[in-house]
Amino acid sequence: MLTRGLLWTVSLSLAILLTANLALGRGGQIERNADELARAFVEAYNAHDVEKVIALYADDISITTPDLTTLRGKEPHRSYYAAWFQSVPDVQAQMRTLVIEGEIFVLELLETGTYTKTLPSRGAPPARNQKLRYPFVILGRVKNGKIVSLRFYENDLIIERQMRIRK
Repeated sequence: MLTRGLLWTVSLSLAILLTANLALGRGGQIERNADELARAFVEAYNAHDVEKVIALYADDISITTPDLTTLRGKEPHRSYYAAWFQSVPDVQAQMRTLVIEGEIFVLELLETGTYTKTLPSRGAPPARNQKLRYPFVILGRVKNGKIVSLRFYENDLIIERQMRIRK
């Protein structure tokens, strides 16, 4: 027969375990919410850690770029971040604003860096140590503790002027 104290302890332990299990996502890891994922994205980006950035993404991630190209899956983004971090080795994104609404986050960032190595894509502007400093916004959606979509907004005119593509 259980005593009242023991019954209370068992009940409390079960409640803690149930609460912990509700927060657990796939693979036994605690699911991150939109705020945590947005902050983790900026932290991994600023550390130039491609694998940490990619680990935040769902397998079927959908990312839409400013020119409205949409890429799906992790692989195209792994290659992009690796090339970008090599081309702009001092790139940093300073968080200006973070807005959370349920599973949606909006990040307003200021990106700075020096374009020192030409990107390995067709039509990429030549690197001449151009200093970059431009605002951009990311609209993200989270589901099951992973980022499932991102949409990037930036003013390409500012970037093209800084890259010396356009006057």
